[in-house]
Amino acid sequence: MTVIGFVELTHAGTIVSNLTADPITAYTAVAACYFVICFGVSRLGRWYEARSAAGDRTAADDGAHAVPLEGVT
Repeated sequence: MTVIGFVELTHAGTIVSNLTADPITAYTAVAACYFVICFGVSRLGRWYEARSAAGDRTAADDGAHAVPLEGVT
């Protein structure tokens, strides 16, 4: 598995910016790549967290065995 870091992406953007003399386009592409990577990893993490939390639920989690507190409505 390969890890792509922010430093590598910005360095690639700097190289492309120097070659093309168009820093706006180069850094916009870098920002778009970084966003896609971070958004994808974030969604994958949410999915995995929801999937693993679904397996942790048991019959005791439904609140049937909860002790009522006095004075709380």
